Amino acid sequence: MIAMQYRIALPDHYPMARIEARIAANGHRLDGYPGLLFKAFLYRRRDDWPYEGAQNCYAPFYLWRQYQAMAGFLAGDGFAALCRDFGRPRVDSWQVPEGALPPATTAFVAINHRGQGDLVGLDPATGQGLGVQWLNRPPAGPEPGVEHYRLGYLAVGA
Repeated sequence: MIAMQYRIALPDHYPMARIEARIAANGHRLDGYPGLLFKAFLYRRRDDWPYEGAQNCYAPFYLWRQYQAMAGFLAGDGFAALCRDFGRPRVDSWQVPEGALPPATTAFVAINHRGQGDLVGLDPATGQGLGVQWLNRPPAGPEPGVEHYRLGYLAVGA
């Protein structure tokens, strides 16, 4: 399996309600997507995050069953629309062992590059680890090397 994420950093003054509306309007479109295990529509709002240093950000996280499905998505209309609206982001990916599951219920997500969490992966080209932890409440404060996001929608593929 392959984990994939891109991050779109947004200016401090960006109206994040646009991102929330985009998620609300489009999140369901990936439900049942062939070859996708899940897509977590992640975002962070500067004005409601509980600690300094947060930046407005849209950072969807995907878990694909196979490469062909991921490649098809990246070549498709949905990703093209994102690139048109925000510019083409750098897409990171990691190999993930079989058996990873989408979260049952969660509202927040923590992502680290130490390879610790509920879902772990590895970028074989760089040796960079991935750790994703599903959280039911916001973090108490910053953790070095950990990115925290709100979960706007969880699309479950086919």
